[in-house]
Formats: sequence, structure tokens, C-alpha cells
Amino acid sequence: MCFVTGAAGFIGSYCVNELLSQGYQVAGIDMMSLPQSIARAPDVFFQAAISIDSLQNASAKYGLPISIIHCAGSGSVASSF
Repeated sequence: MCFVTGAAGFIGSYCVNELLSQGYQVAGIDMMSLPQSIARAPDVFFQAAISIDSLQNASAKYGLPISIIHCAGSGSVASSF
């Protein structure tokens, strides 16, 4: 299982699609809900803030991931500081 933070976003959704096409199981974590336009939904999706707690909850339920790809962030560079 791979975890992708920001799975509902532009870059995160592309990572999800690519991992799924390569045969990986994917758990997506994002504060936003998945858009209807997403090509392929992850195997599991958590609508939650990205935090140690949300990653621990996902790990407890689905096991430790083989990787975490962090794509979550603010849509504005200025508000990221």
C-alpha cells in the first residue's frame, strides 16, 4: 500500500493514477473530497487533514505503507509561508 497525501489535487491525482496503473494499492489522504473528474479513485480514500494522527490511523487500518508520496499543500505559494 502506498499513501498519497493531497490525492484530490492536481499532482496528487496524477500520482494516484500512475501508481494504480503500475499495480500498486493506493490510500489517498486529503482535506478535500475527491473530484468527480478524477480518472481513477484510490483503493482507499481518507478525507482528513494531513497529520501524524491521520497517517497513524491509516496505518493501523491498512498496515504500514511501502511509501508515502507527499503532494499536499496550499494552492498559493504566498499562503504556504
